[in-house]
Amino acid sequence: MTWEFNDSKPHDLNAHGKNIDVEPAGMRKYYEFRRGITQLGYSPDEAAGKAGDMRMEKLPSYGADIYSLRLTQTHRVLLKINTNARIIEVLSIGGHN
Repeated sequence: MTWEFNDSKPHDLNAHGKNIDVEPAGMRKYYEFRRGITQLGYSPDEAAGKAGDMRMEKLPSYGADIYSLRLTQTHRVLLKINTNARIIEVLSIGGHN
């Protein structure tokens, strides 16, 4: 079974000039993570492990099913992951959230 991966929210912010620039190495790591899920069928944990040291961690203070992935020392991806429905929604890409 495949995962649904939605990263339209950060793309919309970028289109409106409300993004935080992430260095190319961090974005390569993000795209490798995304490819692992969308094209190779990995779970989020597997994709984060294969993309490098992303330190995937649950953030209970943000609400249920919210996770952070490290792209660089200062840049993170904030995700909402519904494991039952197999849906991943990217909430933001950029600085510490």
